[in-house]
Amino acid sequence: MKIKLTIKYNGAKYLGWQRQKTRPTIQRKIEEALYKIFHQKVIIYGASRTDAGVHAEGQVAHFTPPPSFQPTAVGTSWNPGSPAFRPLNSCVQKINSYLPEDIRIVMAEEVQDSFHAREDSVSKLYEYSIFNGKNPTKKDKTMSWWRPKKLNILLMNEACGYLIGEHDFRLFQTSGSRTKTTFRTILEAAWRQEEDFLVFKIQGTGFLKHMIRNIVGAMYLVGSGQINPAHMIRGPTAPACGLSLKKIFYF
Repeated sequence: MKIKLTIKYNGAKYLGWQRQKTRPTIQRKIEEALYKIFHQKVIIYGASRTDAGVHAEGQVAHFTPPPSFQPTAVGTSWNPGSPAFRPLNSCVQKINSYLPEDIRIVMAEEVQDSFHAREDSVSKLYEYSIFNGKNPTKKDKTMSWWRPKKLNILLMNEACGYLIGEHDFRLFQTSGSRTKTTFRTILEAAWRQEEDFLVFKIQGTGFLKHMIRNIVGAMYLVGSGQINPAHMIRGPTAPACGLSLKKIFYF
């Protein structure tokens, strides 16, 4: 038996998803919480290795409970053999009780032993927020990129059309990255306006390192009239604070 977790977090205080020995990361915090429950090391595997400062509402991870907790479980309130209990709800509550408030387990599901959060995913959906107004709150600044100059969302959406499909995105890859291929397939890309926010929605089968943030930087140049939508060039790398992983898709 494996447990699939859906996870929400504010990444502002963390150096990304992936575990580091001495520095705070999302994976490390959740594994520390699981250790307090199971009293032994449990490794979790995430679907996306979000970068430092990036947020998530729909990160997915899985772990295998230690053999001594299968099929009985965590404490007396998690008993899969009894319909009187809601074991996975108890699992969520228990893990959350050991996590900081900016990391929450949203849902837990029992899945097949063959399930793998990253390898079984077919696409990922991200959103990037730009605060395009004059008076952002402190929260606005921590959850979006503040660009006070009015941006042309029509031009930015025109540029989105050139992203759809399979393309070589090496222009938007951070230099020094190692990958077998720089070709990626984008399924959806569009901007929408929500009051003072411009929100970029992008779904793809995979992304290069900093690819979305570099695309947003190029889109900023388009929206501010500095470049033509049909001839995007590498612009500034948009800060991590505006990016959020919204959903992982599976068959």
